[in-house]
Amino acid sequence: MIKSVSNKLVDLEDSGATILLTFLSAITMLYWRLDPSKYPNFKKFLTFVPDKWLIAILVGSIIGIFLLNLNKRLREKSRKILQSANDQYVEQLGQLSQNIYNMFDGVILSLSQRFGFGKATKARISIYVNDQENERFVPCGRYSPDPVLRRKGRSSFSHSQGCIWQCWQDDFHYNNAIPATVGAFHAYQQREYNIPRETSVGLTMRPVLMAGKRVDDPLGQPIAVIILEVNAPHHENDMFSERNVREILENVCDDWGRLILTFEDYIPIPGDAEEAGL
Repeated sequence: MIKSVSNKLVDLEDSGATILLTFLSAITMLYWRLDPSKYPNFKKFLTFVPDKWLIAILVGSIIGIFLLNLNKRLREKSRKILQSANDQYVEQLGQLSQNIYNMFDGVILSLSQRFGFGKATKARISIYVNDQENERFVPCGRYSPDPVLRRKGRSSFSHSQGCIWQCWQDDFHYNNAIPATVGAFHAYQQREYNIPRETSVGLTMRPVLMAGKRVDDPLGQPIAVIILEVNAPHHENDMFSERNVREILENVCDDWGRLILTFEDYIPIPGDAEEAGL
């Protein structure tokens, strides 16, 4: 009952009831204060409304204004409480999301050590979680010894493009035939991975080797993709050979599948993060 009345008062406030009642009160006061004897030509008009009606209109307007302002104050107090609670929730969610990112970064760091990454290694490893509803992949972790290559890039990647999608379809993908020259690289990305030139020119890395493995959950459902990128010749040793890459990635996929399944509900999807204010 109280909530219903409060909602109706809000509707009235939104429709300008406070302004209308204030105007009505002012007009009533002015009408009441005019002395008919001073304005004989308007005597009938000034005596048309009985005093008791004027009092009723004035009192009713004042009560209406009071109730509208009271409801507004109470609503404002409730709104501040809710806003404070929401801000606290967003902050906690942001901290949780950052902790999850840090955890995945640590796991990827451990994986890089299996490949023998050194301080000068021009390579990086990233993990992308599938966002099936929006048909895209969302990055949730990355590591490279090179701080430039470690930077976060795009917030999502289409299902129809790139090495990520190739791995998703084929389970495992390995390509060490990517040209190193700029023009040939962009043309190759367009031809082999359906990545437009305007997108590939914005990449922070132009790898000459790309490999990846799809990650399935314990029930065999695909949920993520691990991507390895190398932008330096790898023939110096076999740590990035197809056999070695496949073996290492296959050895970690089961553990990663369980890990991602455990935390996937807490990995922020770009759209949801924006709605939450992150």
